[in-house]
Amino acid sequence: SHPWLAGAGNLFTREFFQIVADHLNPDGVSVQWLNLVNMDATTLRSILKAYFSVFPHGMTFVVQYENSLILVGSKAPLRFEQGMIQARLKEPSIEPVLSRWRLVSAYELYRYFGLSRAEALGAASESEANSDTRLLPEVRLAWLDRRPRGDEGTIELLASHYRFDLLNYLDDSSPARLDRLGRYLLSKKDYLRYDLLRQQRARMGGRDADEAAEWSN
Repeated sequence: SHPWLAGAGNLFTREFFQIVADHLNPDGVSVQWLNLVNMDATTLRSILKAYFSVFPHGMTFVVQYENSLILVGSKAPLRFEQGMIQARLKEPSIEPVLSRWRLVSAYELYRYFGLSRAEALGAASESEANSDTRLLPEVRLAWLDRRPRGDEGTIELLASHYRFDLLNYLDDSSPARLDRLGRYLLSKKDYLRYDLLRQQRARMGGRDADEAAEWSN
């Protein structure tokens, strides 16, 4: 389902996403894989606008090793239920597969978290949504022969809107939970996400001097 292939472009339009939404249960979840190879920022914006203009709740995940984006949408609010995630990751049919990619804890899953729905719509800006009557991927991407950079770079677009905006998706965003996540990120030397989380943690207020010193250091 590459967006630039003739016929497959219809799987990335606002009309198709609406069909998906219409067939979901009230708490159902849509997941759409999106290859960022042979993709430019203009087209990505139009697909993000199409998807998240249909789904009022959602998020994205970034899979860097295969240069792809995963769009997640729902008609109901989405939350990471950490206990359930941890239990699922330990299931015999799941653990051997995900452990190959060192995805062995909910905290590790959070490191794949990309743009929130609000950030994705911010990245889409005033772009026109990809639609059945405006199949931008099939037309625009046909001429690409290398990865666009600069203003048309997809990684650059995502990075410019990335704030690790995770807090509204957590089932528990208490200071203690955030502190544990912060320590985990530090243990992985994931300083970018740690710093972004620290900034959000600081805005929550209510910290004592020891907590403030720990996060600042």
